[in-house]
Amino acid sequence: MQAPGSLSLASLAPDVRRGLLAGAIRRTAAGGDCLVHQGDEVDGVFLVTSGVLRVFALHGDGREATLYRIQPNQICLLSLNATFSNARYPAWVSVESTRATVAILPGRAFRSFFPIDTAVQNLVLGSLTATIADLLARLDEALLDSMHERIVRLLVRHADLSGCVSMSHREIATALGSSREVVSRELARLKRSRRLTTGRRLIRLHASLLRRSI
Repeated sequence: MQAPGSLSLASLAPDVRRGLLAGAIRRTAAGGDCLVHQGDEVDGVFLVTSGVLRVFALHGDGREATLYRIQPNQICLLSLNATFSNARYPAWVSVESTRATVAILPGRAFRSFFPIDTAVQNLVLGSLTATIADLLARLDEALLDSMHERIVRLLVRHADLSGCVSMSHREIATALGSSREVVSRELARLKRSRRLTTGRRLIRLHASLLRRSI
């Protein structure tokens, strides 16, 4: 089953598929790379074909606030808005996974197919629904969850199959819009309670933490 807002290229009419992909630009980047800076001119819709992108706001003091994530076969709503309104991109986009590949669908082709193709219209509506849901989840987490709960949630989300998280204290703090000192204090509490162990840029979650339903 595809995620809400995902695009199945096979579901598009052949002429639409050819029109969108003919002028598409494909970019591959490594984890942590910044693909879009706030204020960039954008004339194309970002379709993630592999990996995960994170869209975030950057405060003057260097803190970051995650707005939403773009999963494989989903489009970026802010790139869609910039394409239709000829506005500059209002946020930042980085690669959250180890690697990611993005197809930038040409804005002129996307705008021409949107009024006449049902599949493209459904993609836009589905993307809107998925992005709003993610934004509300981020807002709920920021307003209602304690920092302890937010850190645990992030660790479980980023853990690999062996329960390891390859992130520094500063990277965790940046992702949560907090300070390194606060994150280090919470991780020390979790370590004392034997729910994780820490090393250089490596956090290993114990079974008691991985079993949490988050």
